[in-house]
Amino acid sequence: MLHQVQRCLPATGRVVLALAATMGLVAGLARVAAAEYIPLPVKWSQVPPDRYGGDWASSGSQVVADDFVCGDRAPIAAVRWWGSYLGEMAAPRPTGHVGPFAITFYYSAPGATAPHPLSLPGTAVAAYPQITAQEEVVGREENDEFVYRYDAYLPQAFDQWLYSQNPNNGIQGELWMSVVNQFEPDWGWEAAAVNHPVVDYAAYWHLPQGWQSSQNTDMAFELMVPEPATLALMSLGAAGLAAVRRRRSK
Repeated sequence: MLHQVQRCLPATGRVVLALAATMGLVAGLARVAAAEYIPLPVKWSQVPPDRYGGDWASSGSQVVADDFVCGDRAPIAAVRWWGSYLGEMAAPRPTGHVGPFAITFYYSAPGATAPHPLSLPGTAVAAYPQITAQEEVVGREENDEFVYRYDAYLPQAFDQWLYSQNPNNGIQGELWMSVVNQFEPDWGWEAAAVNHPVVDYAAYWHLPQGWQSSQNTDMAFELMVPEPATLALMSLGAAGLAAVRRRRSK
């Protein structure tokens, strides 16, 4: 049926229809009960060490965020992170889909240190407050607590390029992301294996001070983008929409 409709449309209409079909596929992926690791290309990676080092902070009283560099126009389609539950050593809990988590992206607010200005999360630019993640046990920490990996599709892809290059962004090309566990206060974030050389340490929100730098820790997380074929189709659709607007304006 889709092919029959496409034959009846002008070229720009076919492109727009293809974009709609692609976006429907992306939205469908977010609803699929993915039972394993999300197999999408990774654009930013800060993974934990092979022998997990331990949680950092507790979700019961704090929020943890970390910055990343936006080096291309690919939108963020999915997020991966690691964490563990306080005192869980005897046996891991049954794994599956858990939530809700809240994922928020922020502008980067610069500080005063050089060569890379010390930054902290600034104004929030996109929030996903009801994220369901696939939880899988992947090992133990040094204190023997079980460690879990979390994979989650975003309900709508986040156009990080639009915000990272915005004049309102304090440090061009950089944004921040926080992950909050909203269902279990005795849960903590895993630290990354190696501090990333081009960005700041992670930050934590703790009242009454607000955002503060951790000074020595990075959050373990990865950001994923759509497959190249999907990105190409989305670009064609965007070009088609622009062409339609130009024709209508004449």
